[in-house]
Amino acid sequence: MTERRPIAPNDSEQEINRIIAELDELESNREEPDLSRLAVYARHSDSFIRSKVALHLGFHPSEQADRLLLMLLHDREWLVRAEACESLGPSRSPKALERLKQTVEFDPSVIVRVYALLSIGDLAERLYGNPTADRRFVKRILLTHKPLSIKLACDAVLVQWGEPLFLQPLIQALSKRDANIRAATAHRLLELVNPERARIIALGVAKALLFEPPRGIGSTLAEVLDACRDALHPPE
Repeated sequence: MTERRPIAPNDSEQEINRIIAELDELESNREEPDLSRLAVYARHSDSFIRSKVALHLGFHPSEQADRLLLMLLHDREWLVRAEACESLGPSRSPKALERLKQTVEFDPSVIVRVYALLSIGDLAERLYGNPTADRRFVKRILLTHKPLSIKLACDAVLVQWGEPLFLQPLIQALSKRDANIRAATAHRLLELVNPERARIIALGVAKALLFEPPRGIGSTLAEVLDACRDALHPPE
């Protein structure tokens, strides 16, 4: 990698833009990062730079990347913490799993807690296959946390872990008045499509499409239907 000068203590706007361009280039090329340099950027005063670092670390999971992401879980900006949660999904670290659980319990941002739950779904499954203890944790969160977006994230994780009964609350959420809830639910369902769930998801999504305009949420629901068709009738 080409050597670049160290970051100045008080960065100008030009220097911030240079760093962002560097991170954009790394992201587009999926280039193996210089983690020592990303460690410096992870402590930058600009929160957008810190969020870009968190995003990029998710493409290159490693012990050092995990350490940086665990540090960013305590960032003062919710967007940085949310990116760190999502980027811990590909991890293989039991410590990262436990820290994500703490984030679900105590982070002040509902959005961050949702991203932490979704990454728990991926990480625990990768570590344990059938994550019994983590299943109990997610069900407790479902019962004790009030925000609907958190409950729906719990439902999605439990469906991912092989409990199809929790699919119905997700399908029902497609009729909620809150557009953000409907949009998030559509994306969750897209991620959950497989041959066993495709028919149920397709029926619910087809009904929801009758009430959504073709753009925005409607376009995501159309993607879900296409994915269901492919799952039920894979091309030869």
